[in-house]
Amino acid sequence: MLSTNEADHASADQSLPDNIVMTEHQGSDNSDQSGDSHQGGPSGQPGQYDGGAAGGNAAQQYGTPPVTGSPAYGQPPLQPGYPSQPDYPTQPTYAGFGTGDIIMAGPAQRTRRLAPVITSVVAVLAIILAGGGFAAYKLLASSGSQPDKWAPANSIAYAKIDLNPSASAKVAAWEFEQKFPDAPKVASADQLKDALLSRMFASDPTANLNYDTDIKPWLGDRLALAAYPDAAGRPTAIGIIEVKDAGKARAGIEKVKASSGADASTGYSIQGNYVIVGQDQASVDAAVAAARKSNITSNHNFSSDLATIKGDRVVTAWWDLGATMKALSSSLPAEAQGLLSSGSLAGLPNTSDLGRVVMGVRVQPSFVELEGRVLGSKTTDQSKAFVNGDALGTLGDLPGGSVMGVALANPEQLIKTELSTLNSGLLGGGLQSELDQAGAQLGIKLPDDLENLLGSGVAIGLDSVSAKDPNLNQALFTLLSHPDDASAALHTAKVLASLLSAQGNVSVTAAAQGANVVMTNDGKPSAGKLADDAPFKNALSGAPAKSVVAGYVNIGALASTTLDAPAAAKHLDGLGFYIGVDSSSPVFGARLTIK
Repeated sequence: MLSTNEADHASADQSLPDNIVMTEHQGSDNSDQSGDSHQGGPSGQPGQYDGGAAGGNAAQQYGTPPVTGSPAYGQPPLQPGYPSQPDYPTQPTYAGFGTGDIIMAGPAQRTRRLAPVITSVVAVLAIILAGGGFAAYKLLASSGSQPDKWAPANSIAYAKIDLNPSASAKVAAWEFEQKFPDAPKVASADQLKDALLSRMFASDPTANLNYDTDIKPWLGDRLALAAYPDAAGRPTAIGIIEVKDAGKARAGIEKVKASSGADASTGYSIQGNYVIVGQDQASVDAAVAAARKSNITSNHNFSSDLATIKGDRVVTAWWDLGATMKALSSSLPAEAQGLLSSGSLAGLPNTSDLGRVVMGVRVQPSFVELEGRVLGSKTTDQSKAFVNGDALGTLGDLPGGSVMGVALANPEQLIKTELSTLNSGLLGGGLQSELDQAGAQLGIKLPDDLENLLGSGVAIGLDSVSAKDPNLNQALFTLLSHPDDASAALHTAKVLASLLSAQGNVSVTAAAQGANVVMTNDGKPSAGKLADDAPFKNALSGAPAKSVVAGYVNIGALASTTLDAPAAAKHLDGLGFYIGVDSSSPVFGARLTIK
């Protein structure tokens, strides 16, 4: 569960604007109160990337905190751009606070292009994360019990949204949201939540429900979903919703059921400041009884797995893959259950070897980050292709100023593994025959020459975009590889470049650059490296040193070429993502940064 310490209090007290109105928290934690049931009602952190690019290039400090204040993993938030006493305007104006409405900066713009879509998502996410109540210091402190309390200990999957995190998380979220001056302004989580839900209920006039009178008076800030095996071992699910007033929640839930035509068997149980909802009353009562006896926080795997995800999170998810497969197999015939659990069915791994996935979303003043980890898995490929990968270094070798790119580590080893699997099957002989024929036509040997060309890493990137070519019909690209034998690889690359040039109206060249081989249609590529670009460093700061896949998008550059991009797009910087390994555990993540 989240907690608030004295440092949170100090951070909140120093970071909030002077004109934020102080109010008392209306909800209370009644988790010790006896609940009532109602028949028929509705129911180790990732290692900092310090290594250099492959091929002997100088080390790149991707873990160095960016100028915007991104903290190093495992360290207190660093905010070089913010003094210890932030110099916020003493009297910022927030229109509409008195009504609780969201005041939009302008008419919504509809577009299918990349930058506007990402911008819209960021704006909404920023508001959600900023929500949680900056109205008073008391509201800044994370208060009340967590929904974890009502998830049974044998839960196999659990996801939670918390719009009332700790004080430091709220201050960081507020600072993040303030980077978008044209974005909707909210004073609390309730304002965003109420605006969105009001619109949803209003869009269905047949529901005969009024959000302001039937839902808003009792709906809290925390929501969770839990899946667990019932007494027969079959998977079932419950919803756990925070309520501000038990009496109003009971009346509102009954009206929701009557108005929405919900299944009459749907059940619910109000326990203190939470309502537990399920498919029927029996399953709800069983879940409540099980949680009273022992909840998910007593599950060692759950608690220890969550401890590997850093920081205060607004979204947390945990999934026991092996237990889920076991629960799902309970509905199969006995013989199929045995095959599935042993891994004998269609080559699937033993269900007990699948491990668990944990992930979280956190916010900092200059970025929003998703972080995930796979734990306890015995099926993860720990070969050279996975453990010793440097996709991030290969990606960083692309030309400076590249708008986007993606890199794969050890493609040679991956191809060998896949071809070995295919050749051992029924089509193995035919596949090699096809490759021999294609190689003979091209004047190269397949798959050997292709494997050598790709070598220990390959990256492809989009060098630049133009406002005159929004559909990228004349895009300039670069493909870069770290081959085993550069001389032989250059020959292969020239053959492929000629083939590409002959099939399109673009001239593709191939050349050696040190130990690398480069194919491109860019006649004047940048002399620098993508690894030196500040947006790239910020977006991939904190990625693990060993990476299998790495990707990057310069959203700001894309937005600058989109004529109808919303105004907030100019505040976006970059998006980075990765799949790698840290402390022998597979990890994955994504970071969206702002300027």
